[in-house]
Amino acid sequence: TATSETFYNTTAVLSTANTIIETTTMTITSTPIQFLETTAVFEGGCFPCPPDSTSPPGSLVRSNCSCVAGYYGFPAMGEDCRLCPAMSTSESGATSLSQCYCLPGYFGNPSSNSSCYPCPGNSSSPAGSISRLNCSCNA
Repeated sequence: TATSETFYNTTAVLSTANTIIETTTMTITSTPIQFLETTAVFEGGCFPCPPDSTSPPGSLVRSNCSCVAGYYGFPAMGEDCRLCPAMSTSESGATSLSQCYCLPGYFGNPSSNSSCYPCPGNSSSPAGSISRLNCSCNA
């Protein structure tokens, strides 16, 4: 199956004195993965963000890469993005386990290595519920 990945790119043209005289930036999303070649003196091209991370358009450096929703980590510093525990998720850009929370209909505290447990039958809870008391009967 084809996957879509976000790349960041920086290209600089150096003068004979090794000073930057021109820079260009390009961000592309490709399916399947493609790398661009550059003829600039300075090594450039598009490089993929680490797995399970992405960067915004116009990104110049790896430090712009952040984890996608449902994952946490700090890819900007070379750390892999890790999947939130079962039945939990996180917002895009989460950097720590403490930012993972239970899905609707579940309760628990995944940030303290507690599982997310389902609400009892015919009941539900909002996202981020940490107690069974957050489960209420369905109408």
